[in-house]
Amino acid sequence: MSSDDELMEQLRRIANEVDAAPDLVTESARAAFSTRRLDDELAELLHDSDMTASAPVRLAQPGPRLLSFEAGEVSLELQIEDAGGQLVLRGVAVGTVGAAEVETVTGGPHPAVIDDQGWFRAEALPVEPLRVRVQARDGTAVTTGWIHP
Repeated sequence: MSSDDELMEQLRRIANEVDAAPDLVTESARAAFSTRRLDDELAELLHDSDMTASAPVRLAQPGPRLLSFEAGEVSLELQIEDAGGQLVLRGVAVGTVGAAEVETVTGGPHPAVIDDQGWFRAEALPVEPLRVRVQARDGTAVTTGWIHP
């Protein structure tokens, strides 16, 4: 390693300590990288319990968040709940085959088996943005947008 390389490495360390990227920037960069699945059909958000008229009035212990998505013949009903600093996602998928895949910003995919009635569950998810990906019966991949818990 030359003296120039050593100097550059030392400057990188100093820059990271003094002016590190904010967590939001890092999180957004990871989310942007995940757009590599541009072939997926984006499911339309039909309902979000956080967007209802009563959302500004918060209780000390808020209940689970309920979301509904649809894309073609696929519909997803999701329930997201904070369970002691981790998220639990329960859902029902209609018009899908195979398993659901829950993707988080920092974690890899979390597979969730869809049973005969369409129900699936993913536990111990980090409290960070997530999205759900399923496969429609016609083979099309359907993905929700990023959900910020």
